[in-house]
Amino acid sequence: MQLDRVPTAGGRQLSLWTGPSVLRPGQALLEGLVSDPATGDAVQGMRLRYELVYQGGHHDTPPIELPSQPVTTLSERNLQEELHLAVVELQEIGPYQLTIYAAEGDGPEASSQVTLQVIPLNPWFKPILYSLSLLTGLVTVAFVLHTVGRLRSWWRGRTGLRAG
Repeated sequence: MQLDRVPTAGGRQLSLWTGPSVLRPGQALLEGLVSDPATGDAVQGMRLRYELVYQGGHHDTPPIELPSQPVTTLSERNLQEELHLAVVELQEIGPYQLTIYAAEGDGPEASSQVTLQVIPLNPWFKPILYSLSLLTGLVTVAFVLHTVGRLRSWWRGRTGLRAG
């Protein structure tokens, strides 16, 4: 979660999640939810839009305008919620300033801001993962061969067969 119940338009509260929660270069999902602070229930019929600006400083990039798509879904509490989804392609490593604009119906927009940090991909992740997978496979094969050898010895001992 990036924002949790930040006050916004008309005394409403805004929560924002990103998917994945740790942002790396590539596609990211933004999920916004507007709720009523008195009841905690999701507010239907809100308009949300996102504006993302790279703050890395080594070059100027224009803001990325992201209209959101409202999607009605069931929450963990089995209540109807209207999530506002947008997908963005994050190409730069570093901070991004995300501004979320929310409005109720045709009313005025209120905004909230959060800084999102995009971190570099770990170059050692895949080699370490492959090495651990290979090691697990080798240990499994050794265990199976050892078990089969012990079963053969046991079986020969029970049936009276001798190697020869």
